[in-house]
Amino acid sequence: MIVREAASTDYGAMSALCEQVDALHAEARPDVFCDPPTPGRSVAYFDSRREEQGAAAFVAELDGLVVGCAIVRLNVIPDIPILRAGRFAYLEELVVARQCRHRGVGEALMRRVEDWARNRQVARLELTAWEFNRGAIEFYQALGYATNYRRMGRNLSE
Repeated sequence: MIVREAASTDYGAMSALCEQVDALHAEARPDVFCDPPTPGRSVAYFDSRREEQGAAAFVAELDGLVVGCAIVRLNVIPDIPILRAGRFAYLEELVVARQCRHRGVGEALMRRVEDWARNRQVARLELTAWEFNRGAIEFYQALGYATNYRRMGRNLSE
């Protein structure tokens, strides 16, 4: 397996991977997520992530095929009295092709993301996992990630 920075030639494969995770979210929480007008992600979406200062995109290849991708960006912690000002890395996307899960692809991508963050003197990596996505939560927990806070919601139209 090879994990490397994403190139524009990877966008089609990355978009197809994102379709899988988009469908999962739209099915589990149709009150929050919808089927996008066009499947996957646009070229503009990936370009903005690759070109944004403080952001990076990575892909994992097996036998020359892109089977996973990750997008990460740096965030600034605001300078308010109760928080320690600074920066942290935020994992926007992590997707592994269904047929390649449980083969170390996600872990290899996460290690690459963590190295990227460390090389930028960032001490913390954060991510979001929806409660319905037990597989993702268990995966991140196995890598040592823990819930730091909960973001809760309630549909008021019910």
